[in-house]
Amino acid sequence: MFGFGTRRAALRKRGSAGSGAGSNGVSATSFNLYSASSQAALPSGWSIARSTQATYFDGSGSLQMAASDIARMTHEPASGAPLGLLIEPASVNEIRNNTMLGAVIGSPGTLPSNWSGVTSLNGLDREIVGSGTANGITYIDIRYSGTTTGSFVGAVLLNFESSTQVPASSGQTWTTSAYVALVGGSLANISAMAISTFGTSSGGGLLEKKGQSFTPTAAWTRISATHILGNGSTAHALPAFEITIPTGVTVDFTLRIGLPQIEQADMATSSIPTSGSSVARGAETLTISGLSAQVPDGSAYAAKTTYSDSTNASTSLSVASGVATISGTSVTPVTAMSIGLAPAVQYHPNSQSAALDGSSRVLSCPDIRGLAALSGTAFGGGTVGPTEMTDGLGRKFWRFTGNQYLLVANGLNALSARGVTVMGVWRKHNHKAQTTNFFSPRYSAYTDDGSNTNYSGGSTLRALQSGGSANFLYGASISAATDAANAHKMIPGCQLHLAGVASRTTANGGQRFYMNLDAANCAQSGVSSANCTGGVIGGVPQTGNGANANNNYFDLYELAVWKGELNNAQADIIAIAMVANWSIPAIAQQLVLDGDSITDGISTALAVSPASGNNIGMQLSEPGSSWLPEGTRVINLGTSGAQSSDILAERDTANSAYSMLLPGGPSKNIAAFQIGRNDVAESQGKKNSQMLYADIVALINTPSVGLLQRGWSVTVVANIATSATAVSTNVLAGETDQQQRIENYRTLIADTVNHAPNPIFLSDCQAGAGQTYDGLLNVLHLYDITVGGDTKFKVTADAQDTASGYYDSDQTHLRVAGIGLMVNGGDTPQHGYASLL
Repeated sequence: MFGFGTRRAALRKRGSAGSGAGSNGVSATSFNLYSASSQAALPSGWSIARSTQATYFDGSGSLQMAASDIARMTHEPASGAPLGLLIEPASVNEIRNNTMLGAVIGSPGTLPSNWSGVTSLNGLDREIVGSGTANGITYIDIRYSGTTTGSFVGAVLLNFESSTQVPASSGQTWTTSAYVALVGGSLANISAMAISTFGTSSGGGLLEKKGQSFTPTAAWTRISATHILGNGSTAHALPAFEITIPTGVTVDFTLRIGLPQIEQADMATSSIPTSGSSVARGAETLTISGLSAQVPDGSAYAAKTTYSDSTNASTSLSVASGVATISGTSVTPVTAMSIGLAPAVQYHPNSQSAALDGSSRVLSCPDIRGLAALSGTAFGGGTVGPTEMTDGLGRKFWRFTGNQYLLVANGLNALSARGVTVMGVWRKHNHKAQTTNFFSPRYSAYTDDGSNTNYSGGSTLRALQSGGSANFLYGASISAATDAANAHKMIPGCQLHLAGVASRTTANGGQRFYMNLDAANCAQSGVSSANCTGGVIGGVPQTGNGANANNNYFDLYELAVWKGELNNAQADIIAIAMVANWSIPAIAQQLVLDGDSITDGISTALAVSPASGNNIGMQLSEPGSSWLPEGTRVINLGTSGAQSSDILAERDTANSAYSMLLPGGPSKNIAAFQIGRNDVAESQGKKNSQMLYADIVALINTPSVGLLQRGWSVTVVANIATSATAVSTNVLAGETDQQQRIENYRTLIADTVNHAPNPIFLSDCQAGAGQTYDGLLNVLHLYDITVGGDTKFKVTADAQDTASGYYDSDQTHLRVAGIGLMVNGGDTPQHGYASLL
């Protein structure tokens, strides 16, 4: 039997994680229904509906055909290990002949019907040397040999279809795939091979392509290339095989190619054999009956599936008369499945219609579960609710700024501080000197509005900075950082993320915190209240039925609360479902922004909007934007009034953000700070440019504790312009006002003409050519950002130009448009914050 190579690691689910735009994020306590490791066939009461045949691999690694409505229990073809149940969406293989009909052995021989390709070109000759079936895969063996008299650069050796056969259009996603093996000769002198998806015109001319390079081995390997067609004139999709060979070299290799396929899909699905015309595979639906003993009828459930590539996804479903149905959404076999119960209360701004006032402040919103509605009116009157807004993907969310909060009605009761799970999808605006209260019970005891005890001891879920530490998640008084191994993961960022906690007694596991799919296990809550009533989102309760929401700055996309103690597996499933529903990527790198109020983003005379929600970090990570790579955590440490000494003090504080590095080294940990405006001010730091420079060098380069020594890649952001306010202390020649100090400081850290770091600065920081930290220190030249050819941040005249809409009247702070210009760089994007990653 012909052998298989290692299964492609790129296999992933299709349709398992939507944008969240229409998702309710239904998550649940789970019941295990199925495990491939212990079940070789479908459990009793399970059935598959599929209108067509479909392929799968049996335990011997041979491709088999399952009849309609027969479940496919597939296997790893190389090892024969069971992979589980394959449930796929519908697809069509548009290659009319992938079973090699019409192929004739010979030199050059005849390719299968509808295929085309090189017979002899530039010294390279083709020979059809065989065809047959191996491991259930129909194949053809093609030899190419000769000494090249001209180069082949992305040359098409094979087209698996006519260039005008497969109708397609711009915006569609197509995937070409095939099984390939090297069965003769060698790859000597071959520069590259690729399987490709082309877009062609109505006449068949090539307009665009996307290839996936590969190196064939002696074992079967399935390769694929996915392309989103982008040319407005594209009328067809074309599957092809390309090669690159230099001129004047001798080559001789034989490829075995099996079951090529092109389908309108975002990845390759199971093979669909064809013999003269395109063939469709029907969508599969799994029906699960006999659930009534475990799961009451209802629509508030989620099926959690675990796939053979160890990933997970959640699908919403309804149970009626003990029966549930799940549609196929995966190309990866299901190894386990569970079904879960709904939360006690759930709020999801995008799918709900909250009552708003004339300023889009939330006055009230029902509970999706029908138990406890929200109120944005304070006890005794007055609007305190957040502002409903829409993000860059068109999704509604609630923005909490300052003293804004929502009250959860008393229908939420019998809540235990050590028996509750809170999960939410958020964006946190700032990360320094703030306590953000995501959710707290309202009353620890309640009889009526005149006889009650307000809950105290710390919110069930909050984030706070303690003594200069990073802004960690907390459950009441317990920090997620007490799980030292996972502390660096437990920091909420400006980017969209899941944050939550499953609070239990010590006997049942204590508190388990969640940041996306990472978890930290900590001690039980210090609050023992066991019969709480109501709740507060964005604040903490006060006596007299009130609440305090000081300094709560965050965006809320979804919040759900479960009553009772959930075990780790149950709470994990909730996190998995929410992360999947919102398509939240795993954190792969981080950007830490630091500085003063310019970085913080504060409301000033002309900046009357909620500026914190539009600070640099929030604009960089706005959903729908592409400023940063996917999976970037953004931490904004900017603080009004801060000087360089404040950043240095924070750097050296235990558990500070600067000690919370992610794996991967400096390339995954980027610190960028714009500091100095307060340092040079006569009313504050009174420092001249040289004094500021010395502080910055010490911040970056100090034995053991400097930012470079700690493992960061550092970008110093050269300051934007300010007012020409006179200075009288520590005055240097040519520095009689604070703008002159800023300009001289710029020249100390940067070559302001060539826009490069000053070599002396690099050397002083041990980051010059050949030094220890070479390549890890950069300068961002905000001052030379232009719009229409004019600078906007360079000189005092720019700071005075309020008419442009960028600066505030204080000649220091920026309005939202000005912050946005710092991010995007205007006409000079290389100078904007978005160029950092």
